[in-house]
Amino acid sequence: MNDSAGQRAFQNARLKKKQKAETARLLERAIALVNTGSLPDARALLRQLLELSPRHFDALYLLGMTEYHTRRYQEAELLLAQAIDAEPQAVRNRIADTVSPDEFARPDRAGGWIIPLGGERRIIGST
Repeated sequence: MNDSAGQRAFQNARLKKKQKAETARLLERAIALVNTGSLPDARALLRQLLELSPRHFDALYLLGMTEYHTRRYQEAELLLAQAIDAEPQAVRNRIADTVSPDEFARPDRAGGWIIPLGGERRIIGST
């Protein structure tokens, strides 16, 4: 690797690290604003975060939930769909951690659970 390519790689790594720190700072502030009920300010910060990192799962999810709680259902649906597209496994993990299958799924004939996630259906576990 020549000197200029090495320097570019170093600069890019530095920029990514700086961007990651900035997105973490914005997300932390947005969460604090949501917790205090300052939803318009939280939305503005989350949109700013999404300009830096358009597929940031936590920002998409939190902004989607914020829109949902302010009855902006179409925007909420779009943002939550983008969150699912960005990190499908994160959504599955949140559902598995917070909701029991009895609350939203139905048993299948083979003894597992059919859990609707977006446009797909998954069979997990056993009864």
